[in-house]
Amino acid sequence: MEESKVQYNEVDFLIPTQKFNIRFSYVTKKGLPFIREFVLRLLHITPVKPAKLKEFFDFNEKELEEVVNDLVDKGDLSVSEEGDLKLTEQAKGYFDDIGSQPTLSAVLDNSESLTYEIIGFNCLGPKHKNSTWKNGIALKADIEKVSQSESVVNKKFQQEFFQYLDNGWMPFLTQDEKSKPSIYSIDLIKKVGQGPTRLNINFEIDVDGTPVEYDSPGAFTDNSQVEISIGQKLSEMSFTPNLESVVQSMMAFDDKDTIKYFSSSSIDIANLVLDKNKGIQSKGKRIPVFGQIYSDASSQLIAEQLSNFNKYLKKSKKFEPRKFIWVSPTNNAWAASTKASNFWNTIEEHSLISDGKQKQRAFTPELYLPISDKGDRRTISKWIMEFGKKESLYGVAEGFLNGNTEVVVLDGVFAYVNYHVVLADYTPLPVPIGYFTTEPKVISSIMKLVNDYVNGISSFDNPNKFGKLTEL
Repeated sequence: MEESKVQYNEVDFLIPTQKFNIRFSYVTKKGLPFIREFVLRLLHITPVKPAKLKEFFDFNEKELEEVVNDLVDKGDLSVSEEGDLKLTEQAKGYFDDIGSQPTLSAVLDNSESLTYEIIGFNCLGPKHKNSTWKNGIALKADIEKVSQSESVVNKKFQQEFFQYLDNGWMPFLTQDEKSKPSIYSIDLIKKVGQGPTRLNINFEIDVDGTPVEYDSPGAFTDNSQVEISIGQKLSEMSFTPNLESVVQSMMAFDDKDTIKYFSSSSIDIANLVLDKNKGIQSKGKRIPVFGQIYSDASSQLIAEQLSNFNKYLKKSKKFEPRKFIWVSPTNNAWAASTKASNFWNTIEEHSLISDGKQKQRAFTPELYLPISDKGDRRTISKWIMEFGKKESLYGVAEGFLNGNTEVVVLDGVFAYVNYHVVLADYTPLPVPIGYFTTEPKVISSIMKLVNDYVNGISSFDNPNKFGKLTEL
């Protein structure tokens, strides 16, 4: 099936939330005791003489007197001039129609814990579990709204109470279509927790090279405020056009093919997709690629290569571990998804193979992450938080091919090069585009270029490689 659009980037937006304990009173309907109910149901059909009531329920004189007096005291019965027992207007109000079950309104107390995102104040329900402030782009809520969040939730809870019931968020409130409970009063709203919820947004381009407007279908009851906040955040990030710099990176790799998919203002998606599909079908040694390296399609491509490589090693009696290097680009949209850290976990899992008795290292994984210097504690902490406290994480000086190029290479097996391209007035995020290759000479050339930078120096006595992040 021909693709009508392709995903070029994806981002997890981290939306601030707050959890509230809400104590409230509600009005509901409850049934009546057996005798009271059926006496009233009989009289709702027609008034009767006391003797008829006695006969119908097989009361003795004392029982009849007690039942009648009790219902009169409760304001449910009166006696007509003809001596018939009949319902008062109060008791008639217990019934919806003839023959229905009589019910009384009752005010009951209850409490619930609900989580709200605090940009548009959409309720996320009682069982929502927050995410973490990592691998994503954080959105900020309006400070004034945050300071008044308990008041806003008070209003929202009352306005949306019936929707919460329909969502099944308060199953303890027995209800049917004719007698839904309703709010009587809000007694207490207290903030008891906070954190982010994660909203994944895919960014796409259609086959004509036109960016597709991003959206978040069904994420919340009302997406409008969150989408405004996302738009504002993307505008703030404001990536600088870099095609000229990317072309220089292509020249460094002696890559004469990728540039053909670019013009100064657009990307030839149709031919890129066509060439990619041809390359996959023919099992070519070079395949054009599009999107983040940790996207589903690209990570699957790399995982398949690693699986095949490990199968090959298992058949070999002796082998030395290869070197696996991932050099990240320098832009703040990179790794803004849990798929980035999940991808690295997958790489580490494939780095060891087992013969059933012991594990052997197939390759040594090294992830090089850009930092300004050894004292860049903020960035170092950020990378460790996002990828974990791993021995495989290294700090490297910012500026590998001007920060616009990303490389994954397994020595002698494959290489994946991604250029993160920003065209003027085109897409809100960089467009990763490049190639995957299994050509030995090309892999060797790419590995050399990467090693030259990682092991090089930026100035006298200032090596590009700062060492393991856990040791900085």
